This record gives sequence, structure tokens and C-alpha cells, in this order.
Amino acid sequence: MNKLKISLIVLLFFFSGVALSSAQQSAVSPPLLPDDGPMIQAPPLRMIAPGIFEIDGCRIIKKENRIEFPAEINMDNGLLEYVLVGNSGKLHESLLRTRVSPYAIQISLLLLGLEGTPEPLAEQGQNRIPGGDRVQIKVSWKNKGHQQIIPVAQWISKGGKAVRTIPWVFTGSVIMDGVFLAQVEKSVIAVYHDPTALIDHQLAEGSNDEIWQVNSATVPPKGTKVKIIIEKLTK
Repeated sequence: MNKLKISLIVLLFFFSGVALSSAQQSAVSPPLLPDDGPMIQAPPLRMIAPGIFEIDGCRIIKKENRIEFPAEINMDNGLLEYVLVGNSGKLHESLLRTRVSPYAIQISLLLLGLEGTPEPLAEQGQNRIPGGDRVQIKVSWKNKGHQQIIPVAQWISKGGKAVRTIPWVFTGSVIMDGVFLAQVEKSVIAVYHDPTALIDHQLAEGSNDEIWQVNSATVPPKGTKVKIIIEKLTK
């Protein structure tokens, strides 16, 4: 059994509430996670309040079927291949960046009951629609002192035209030779189909890396702090 599955089992055990004493302060470190370097200690899972947990800055609100975590605007113009990457990911082609690890985001989404695809794409840009459970992705930020929340798709354009919605799916990243690739590449949400990313979408244009752009007319300035909200869709 690979170590990512072991981590999930441990976290599910604690999520059941059986072993969480001192609810406001207790924490558990999942087993070690394969990475591109030496084995690393995975971040601890903490219970913030009943039904609310946090791992590496990613908050899990079970009863509302959502997770949320901090990020910031990384690009306010230009071509995109990703909506979100980690701080050491492919920043030259990502709308947003986050310090939260892909490992923590993947575990959080699994703990919402989401399932990734059993048949991941063979390569980046493959002309095939990826599978996985559907999710909705929103962004929240302060605009002139007022809290705003919109679908992240509204900050993206496709072929020069504004996008209002995108059918996102949690594909789950792949593990190759014991390595969790999203943790290595820091790829979280892709618009150019990528089996390494945790989340992709089901538009055919995902096989085209020259069509996705930042919607400069709607996106806040580079460096703006935002909150990413990913919700499990039940229908």
C-alpha cells in the first residue's frame, strides 16, 4: 500500500472523532509522503472546531462540503496553463499561487468524499476529457473594503472571450514510482489538461495551450490576497 493511501486512512480515523481529544488543540502528523527528495514529514491535521479541520493552512468544513485556503494573484495578464500552482511551481503560466501544499489540498478533497479518475490522462495536453468528481471553484477577496466572491472562471478568458463557468473535476494527481507528482510539480488546478494537477476540467479546449488567458478586465492586481474555495458538487 503506498504511503498516500496510508495517510488517508490515518486521517479518516481521526476525522471519525474517535481519537481526537482536546479538540481545540490536538494535532496528528500523517505518515511520511514520497517526494522528489528525501522522505518528508507531512503537515499535521488539526481540529479547529467540531466538524472543522485544518491541514497546512487548508481548512476543511465537512458539513458544508467545502475546503478553503489562502492564495494570491500571480498574473494579471498573459497566457495560462494553470489556475493555481504552489509557490515553487510553474509561476510563469499560472493565474494564482499558494503556499499550501498540493498534498494537503488532495487529502482535504479526499476527506470531503471526492474521488479522482481511475483513468488519468497519459500526458499533458492529451486530447481526452478527464474524469473525476465535479467541484466548483470560487475566489473571495476584498475590493475597496467590500468582500467579493465569484467563480474563478470569471478571471479567465478563452480564445479572447470572457468565460463565466468551467466544468471543473477533481482528477487527483498521479503517483509514479512512489512519488506524488503534484507535490513535486506544485500543480494544483489546470486549464491546459495535466494529469499531474489535482483539478482539471471537461472542456475539449483543455488540449490547447494557446487559448487560455488571464481576463485582464476582471482580475485584481498582481499580489492581491485571495481565498480559494473549492466545493463538492452533489448533483
